[in-house]
Amino acid sequence: MIKATVFADTKCILGEGSWYDGKNGKLYWLDIFGCKVFVHDFASGERKEYQLDQLVTTIVPKEDGTGFVLGMRDGVYMTDNEFKTFKPFPMPADANFAVRRCNDGKCAPDGKLWIGVMDLNGAVGQGDQYVVGDSEIYKEIPGIDVPNGIVWNKAQDTMYFNDTLKAQVYAYDYAPGHVCNQRVIFEAGPGVYTDGMAIDEDDNVWVCLHGGAKVIKIDPRKGELLDYIDVPCPQPTSVALADGKAYITTAAENLTAEQLAKYPYSGGVFVAETGVKGAAPFRYKG
Repeated sequence: MIKATVFADTKCILGEGSWYDGKNGKLYWLDIFGCKVFVHDFASGERKEYQLDQLVTTIVPKEDGTGFVLGMRDGVYMTDNEFKTFKPFPMPADANFAVRRCNDGKCAPDGKLWIGVMDLNGAVGQGDQYVVGDSEIYKEIPGIDVPNGIVWNKAQDTMYFNDTLKAQVYAYDYAPGHVCNQRVIFEAGPGVYTDGMAIDEDDNVWVCLHGGAKVIKIDPRKGELLDYIDVPCPQPTSVALADGKAYITTAAENLTAEQLAKYPYSGGVFVAETGVKGAAPFRYKG
């Protein structure tokens, strides 16, 4: 068991989307319902906060360094490094953003963004996974409850993915742009939900248990629980792995006054000394 401590007391409503940029020494994360992007620069210790005009659910830097791809309330956008200009991608009509929104997402090894779209109220079976590129956007995994936490292994032949409401972690065979052969590799059990996920250099996956106050380390090849991080907050939401550390976002959403008094840093970011190096996440290449 590994203990997590407070890294940033940001008091997010729904902290999410942590992304560690080892190349530039920065950590990015979001407050979905606070409509905020946070950028922490490790070299200077400076932390910036950007207020956006709608929900923001996913952030991935562009490969060329000119900005980011964002998942938002009504679609996927390209933005600059100061979050001043927003260019929407032409999402297909069946994404149906009248009653749905983007959720978690990451880029695949080929640089395309895989992003989940979910019902605004989390209705069962109303979520889908889309692949987004500069010239092609399409639905790849239909009929999910709440699509969440997505990573690829070192060999780039397997994708891991969560359906939050089912509290399951899936593996798929992966080839660029497509997946097949879905199988369940881990079930979290009643009362907790599988949320954000990261993968380390040994191809072990780290999964946030929303409602479980833990980030669990799983060997996905065996479905075996190897270790866990104890988070002093009931609702861990996303995890980014750096060199020997894990950065964990959390949520204060739906906690009672009693719970908030017991866990006053809910909505903040926590850090844990794991001794494990994360696999560098992929950037958007279009």
